Amino acid sequence: MSGEWTPVSVDFLTDPAMVAAGPDGKLLYLAGLCYAQKHTTDGLIPKAVLPVLLAQAPAKAKAADRLVDLDKWADEGDCWRITQWHRWNDPADVITARRERERQRKAEWRLRKAGPDAGRDASRDAGRDASRPRLPAAAPSPAPSTTPKQQQAEISTEAVEIVMQRRGRYEMAREKQAGAGWLAAARRGIAEELREHPDYGRLVHDNATPDAFADLLEPPPLRVVPNEPDPTRPLGSAS
Repeated sequence: MSGEWTPVSVDFLTDPAMVAAGPDGKLLYLAGLCYAQKHTTDGLIPKAVLPVLLAQAPAKAKAADRLVDLDKWADEGDCWRITQWHRWNDPADVITARRERERQRKAEWRLRKAGPDAGRDASRDAGRDASRPRLPAAAPSPAPSTTPKQQQAEISTEAVEIVMQRRGRYEMAREKQAGAGWLAAARRGIAEELREHPDYGRLVHDNATPDAFADLLEPPPLRVVPNEPDPTRPLGSAS
């Protein structure tokens, strides 16, 4: 488990809209909350991930229409928006900053616990950790009801979200005040890039992780720690 969580009202089960949504609607709504929180989407759910959410819930596809009818989700073309998201959740940039502070706090605690004898390797590892953006965890093993096609769809969706974060698309959308359509178009473009990459088929065959797929398009930044050899510089070259 990643240790992340999403807030749910204590009145969730007795909310009249949730009662009307039925068991499938409740489960799909919860799956949507978890997806939006995990990927820091400001409450947006791409319609392309619906098969994944239905498998995770589990629920039937008509539950999505029911949530729209009950005004729990809003249909915004290529995405749904959780209508009450910002009542219970901070904006994405606030969540990202909070996660980064927590990650740094834990890294510093581990370094202090290791003591002064931890050596330069611990400092180097902490520096590398600090340079990496917080990324979604690798997709968990699918439930027995998940088909290989659904599993691959989930992995591809995870990879697209990782690339979206590495390229700063959510920050860009906020700066441009762009809507869900702009984000959906960005996701489609990344998905097409991914499928057209010459190594895509090999990673599918190898059941690679979402991070491995994302690395095809947007490798994580490389940090060179001071006083350490630059791994990109040929041996014997001048500094």
